[in-house]
Order: sequence, then structure tokens, then C-alpha cells
Amino acid sequence: MTVDFLDKIAEIMSADDSIPNADAMQTLIRLIGETSAPLGATEQELLRTSLMATVQKPLLESFSHSPALVKVAEWLAASQQQDATLAWLALLGHMPMTIKSLTDSGVGKVVNKLRKSAEKSEDQAVIAETKGLLERWKALTSAAIAAPAKRTRPEAAEVSAKRPAVSVSSLEEESSLDSQLSAAVPRKASLKPDHMKPRRPIQPVVVAAARPAPTPPVSHPTIIVPPDGGGGNK
Repeated sequence: MTVDFLDKIAEIMSADDSIPNADAMQTLIRLIGETSAPLGATEQELLRTSLMATVQKPLLESFSHSPALVKVAEWLAASQQQDATLAWLALLGHMPMTIKSLTDSGVGKVVNKLRKSAEKSEDQAVIAETKGLLERWKALTSAAIAAPAKRTRPEAAEVSAKRPAVSVSSLEEESSLDSQLSAAVPRKASLKPDHMKPRRPIQPVVVAAARPAPTPPVSHPTIIVPPDGGGGNK
């Protein structure tokens, strides 16, 4: 499998070691996905070389938004040599990332864990690379969170402005990149049609019965009675 993997990558690489087009990039992604056994140091180095030599952003985006990035995160986590670790970190810095690619691959968690390990061992080179990546990726999440905030009401903006600013270093200590990614991912609106959503029960309207109109008084004809002895025949 090792020789086969090397031969197939060599077939799709250009003379300058880059991946030349979309078809070649899809072939590379497929080869990585079909690889069940861990790649050796030579195969990993050839893979990194081909991707670092590729400068076309659409091609790199197709890689960073594919399951192949999950493999890269796994190889970075398993790396035991500083040179290989720095090379993988450099490749991640070369890749155009989005919130979706970071969320789907889990590479942010791997890099943050690697940063903490490097701080314990005082590996300054790895510390610098991991911190640089985390700051760039957190800037993506901050921009995504700030975009909807610009459309909030003025009174909500005033409340937000009163909150103390949080530095990048404190974010690294107090919250993980994963929590920021979760906050940056837009929540889906309810897909239930209106007639399926719960409604408040309609209170019956009680209409008071109309009062009957008052009966007008009955008028009687006036009868004039003549006085006694008046006007009669004698």
C-alpha cells in the first residue's frame, strides 16, 4: 500500500510538486480516505509537500472542507517528532479555514491540546506556531459572532459595550476554541409549519344577551263628559 500510495500521488503532482487541478485534488482526497493503515514518514512528507506547493485557493478549500482534514488532525496528534509536528502546523497555516472546516474536522481541539503540551515541555517553536494558528482561527469566530451583533437594537448594543473586553490569551485559558465555534455557528430556525406549532387556547367569547326595548305606554282616547243640564231639550 505504501508504494502504491507514493506512486499515485506522484502521478497527479505537477512538475513543481503542486496539485494542478480540481480532478487531481479529488483524487488526492480519495486516496487519503481509502488509506486504512497509518502513512509512513515518507508518505506524509510527500503529501505535505504537494499541498504546500499548491497555491490555488479553491483547490486548498476543497481539501480543508473534506474528510481528509480529519486525517491531517489525526497525523498531527500522533506526531512524535518536532520537525514533523512543525511541518503539519505549517500546512494548517497554509490552508484556508472556515468555521465549518474547523468544526467538522476537530483540528482546533488538536492544536490547542498540542499547545498545552508544548508549554509544559517548554517547546517554544511549537508554542509559537500553535498560538499563531489559534489566534487566527479565533479571529474567524469573533468575526462571525460580531456580524449578527451589528444588526441588534441600539439598547442591546449599549449593554454589550459595557461588558469588559476579553483578550485572546484569556480566551485560551477560560474557554476552548470549540465553545467559540459553537457560538459562531448560526442556529437553525424551527422548521415546523405554523399549524404544527403549539398555540395558546382560544378563550370563548361570552356575548351578553341584548335587553328587550322598553314597551311604550298605551295611550287611551280622552272622553269629554258634558255637565248635567247643559245643552239638553226642555
